[in-house]
Amino acid sequence: MPSPDFSYLADAMDRRREERDLKVEEVIQRARISTQTYYDLRKGKGYPRRKTRDGLEYALSWEPGSVRDALAGKPPRPLAREPDPTPATTTQTLPQAIAPAMQPAPLGRIAGEPPCMPNETLEWRPWPIQSGRLHYTLKIVFVPPTDEDDGDWEQTSMPVPDGVPREKVVAEMRDHIMRMRFGG
Repeated sequence: MPSPDFSYLADAMDRRREERDLKVEEVIQRARISTQTYYDLRKGKGYPRRKTRDGLEYALSWEPGSVRDALAGKPPRPLAREPDPTPATTTQTLPQAIAPAMQPAPLGRIAGEPPCMPNETLEWRPWPIQSGRLHYTLKIVFVPPTDEDDGDWEQTSMPVPDGVPREKVVAEMRDHIMRMRFGG
């Protein structure tokens, strides 16, 4: 496997930032990453985590997978529809199934209390593609973020028919994250 082309990614990020008339600070804020993470990525200090890749793709209005493409020396793909220009807040999530610009506001959130564990957060939103469904996002934090890095966490999202007990949704999503993370 060829090594990642961080200089190509940095050039692509600069071009896109200039096309969209964004300052570096705006990209960092919209991507929800630290300044250190942004500059470390440009210098090639470690392969970017999924959260970082997703955040940069959102901030630069690129299609999902564009950061990986750029690291492979392929041009990133701009989104056909631009996302909402307001910065993401800490309670917003970026489910992979729908573009961030199409996400409705959360209907509810549970953080650190049953059916969630202390290190888990569950949000649910109306599913914009099909009525009668809710879109759930579960985030499990394995190592909390510090000033030096963005922590260690996994997140999964899925649509669920209305009426399914939250305990069942959380259990299934938790199992899915554990299988993804630890195999089995």
